[in-house]
Amino acid sequence: MDLHELLRRAGLDATVPVGGIEIAGVTDHSKRVAPGWLFVAVPGVAADGHAFIADAVRNGAAALVGSRPRPAEAGAVPYVQVAQPRRALSRLLHAFFGFPMSDLLVIGVTGTNGKSTTVYLIESILRAAGKRPGLIGTIEYRFADAAAMAGSTTPHPAVLLEYVRDMKQAGMNALAMEVSSHALEQDRVECIPFRAAVLTNVTHDHLDYHRSREAYIEAKWKFFDNFLRRSPRGMAVFNLDDPVGREFHRRYDGPALTYGSDTAADVHPRILAGDRKGLHLQIKTPAGACTLRSRLLGDYNVANILAAVTAGLAAALPLSAIVEGVENLAGVPGRFERVETGAPFDVYVDFAHTPDALDCVLASARRLVGSGRLICVFGAGGDRDPTKREPMGAAVARHADRAIITKDNSRTEDPRRIAAALAAGIEGAALRRCARYDIILDRGEAIRTALGEARPGDIVVVAGKGHELYEHEAGQVRPWDDRQVIRDVLSGKR
Repeated sequence: MDLHELLRRAGLDATVPVGGIEIAGVTDHSKRVAPGWLFVAVPGVAADGHAFIADAVRNGAAALVGSRPRPAEAGAVPYVQVAQPRRALSRLLHAFFGFPMSDLLVIGVTGTNGKSTTVYLIESILRAAGKRPGLIGTIEYRFADAAAMAGSTTPHPAVLLEYVRDMKQAGMNALAMEVSSHALEQDRVECIPFRAAVLTNVTHDHLDYHRSREAYIEAKWKFFDNFLRRSPRGMAVFNLDDPVGREFHRRYDGPALTYGSDTAADVHPRILAGDRKGLHLQIKTPAGACTLRSRLLGDYNVANILAAVTAGLAAALPLSAIVEGVENLAGVPGRFERVETGAPFDVYVDFAHTPDALDCVLASARRLVGSGRLICVFGAGGDRDPTKREPMGAAVARHADRAIITKDNSRTEDPRRIAAALAAGIEGAALRRCARYDIILDRGEAIRTALGEARPGDIVVVAGKGHELYEHEAGQVRPWDDRQVIRDVLSGKR
């Protein structure tokens, strides 16, 4: 594609004095540059792409884009200066590939907790409505019979567009995707025509990256104010039970639907029943009332179901298909997932790794356990926001009868320091149910101890990893699956 035409299609207000330059590809990785490619110098978290302009030129770059004044390293290669290189990269990639997402029905979900479950529900709803959906999220990227482990919750635009190409070749016409705060801050979802954008909630997470709660909230706000606003038929979906959801609803002046427990919300429930088999709900919506049964466990999943129902309505899907889609979903990997063991007590794994997520999962388990005991195995990630650790310990202390603190992707940080902060949270909890806790850093031994102490009727929750299939420690990554460890312990194999 001619460089002038590429810049025009990407909507970049920039001109190049030299004409007749054909662009064979677009990248922000200097090692991927080949003759005829356009290199975009993006300031990154660990490195600045401007430092690699000389490498891109040596590799045959036909043109360069950056946010600084023209560098000497550019030589005679045409250079375009832009204010926002990340946004320019996304636009250039979408323009180069002919805006392949323009004819997809795309529903995006952002929030601290509940994104994965809500996206799985939406995917099931889309399928029930006769669509052929793909899914992108924390757990996996998948469509039709193809699935791959997720590299990141919301992929780099080049990865996303490769996925979309393969997805459309397989006949897919819709996409349910998680949208992370990192992706919003880095303009990874530029040019995506969202039909509906959902906010689940905003609680405590990712302050190691965003530095403050206010910055984290504003990153989420970009989903609606920057990206959704430019979608021709985009509709926002806000959770009125969440303070940030209420704030966003007040701030947003475009089309929107709301959900929540209060009758003031456009979509609200009446919980009929909830037990170890699932949820039975009656829901009021602008399209009428409906009754549905979900196999998802835990009261907190009511909010996820409401979010998915509201997203379906925002995308103009039939209410009957929405109900069918919710009822068809058997479960979500690693999200309050029951591990079948044959033991006289229940064992669940969950991805909960924030104070609010732990509080919700353990509160639900507390209601399910009845007269039995609730035992929780948990840890916290290393090299990540340390301010959430004591609140995580306090959440466990409020609900669990017995706690075991262990490692959970300590990365390069001393796991003993992480465990000490979690223990301080248990000790300092204002409301403490937990009668006893131990620190057992070996995660396998921690799980074995919890299962060895469980009695008939108890519930054991192993939190933090959920669907993850690895353990990241001391700079090394090794295979790990909490579910398999649990089965091995109870079968005597471990």
